[in-house]
Amino acid sequence: MMNKITKSVLLIAVATLILGGSYSVYKKQGGSEEQMIIIGAVLPLSGDYAPYAEGSRNAAIMAIEDSGMQDRVKFIVEDDKGCMPVGGVSAAQKLINIDKVNALYGPMCSSEALSVAPLTEPVKIPMVIAAATSKTLSGAGNYIFRTIASDSVRSYAVAKYAYEKGFKKAAFMFDNSQDALVQEKNDAKEAFVSAGGEAVLEDSFGGKDMDFKTQLSKIKASGADVVFIGASYKQVALMVKQAREMKISVQFVSTDESVDIKEFFVTGGSYVEGVIAPAMVKPSTEESKTFAARYKARFGVDATIYTAEGYDAMMLLLKAIKEEGMSGDEIKAGLLKVGNNYPGASGIITFNEKGDVTKPAVVKVAKNGVFEEIK
Repeated sequence: MMNKITKSVLLIAVATLILGGSYSVYKKQGGSEEQMIIIGAVLPLSGDYAPYAEGSRNAAIMAIEDSGMQDRVKFIVEDDKGCMPVGGVSAAQKLINIDKVNALYGPMCSSEALSVAPLTEPVKIPMVIAAATSKTLSGAGNYIFRTIASDSVRSYAVAKYAYEKGFKKAAFMFDNSQDALVQEKNDAKEAFVSAGGEAVLEDSFGGKDMDFKTQLSKIKASGADVVFIGASYKQVALMVKQAREMKISVQFVSTDESVDIKEFFVTGGSYVEGVIAPAMVKPSTEESKTFAARYKARFGVDATIYTAEGYDAMMLLLKAIKEEGMSGDEIKAGLLKVGNNYPGASGIITFNEKGDVTKPAVVKVAKNGVFEEIK
């Protein structure tokens, strides 16, 4: 029988709580005198962005388990109820003021992250972000780090590709509630026009809009031969589907990589075949070669887009705390130290002075229910 006094360090208790939209998991080692690390997450566990949130949450849990620090970590996930600023601010306030977190994992969406930053910056709580991609976030705070590159490089890639494929007149459609999608539109438009193309139409819609017949009628009258659209996977799929039903045969190009998810094809069916979208280059690190299989073995489902970035975000955060300490300045110093040519699941990560990373982009096309890279 195990001696409880001399071998109490082997006793591990696990507790999981799901209550009122929050999700908490922590493992506490009996007899440990080390201070508990409290990490809060702001994720859209409900709404159209929920498929991404599930993957990000799972990735964080997997990183905590893999880090060897699970005995010290309390991980609390708050549902922002749709990836919007109001919900994000409310969730962040709870995590900061009540739960007293040492750092935030997320938020996922850029407008939300920009709204939360004024809460975290004065109290030096770092945000480690895996999916918010707006270039507006670059330099928006001294304690913001991202394991995903900003959208600019991907927006430029699809715009350049479209022009080189012979499309010359573009319409630009975008969800005006998300800063990243607005910036993607601006970048794609700039790149397309700079290449020699013409912007014949620009129009926007709300984050909850699902009927696009008005916008599509404008597209049809504009003479556009290509439509760049920045929106959620559901909105992109529905706009393309409605366009085909209206006998509009223009080429659709998503400015956002988030359409690369199975729900996009479930929503749009065969109508979305041929849609073009940007993507990040497939990583070649040792961690990336085993990540997808390990994730599926752990959770029983395939990893989705942003999952590898989420794993890296949490792993780097924990490594930073282990290296330097738990204060905001110590975590920042630690992230800059460990996030230097780090071979992560999402590729090589090197944070610059603004907490950003640089990763190249590729172009994909929807074909037979998946997105395939265009060589």
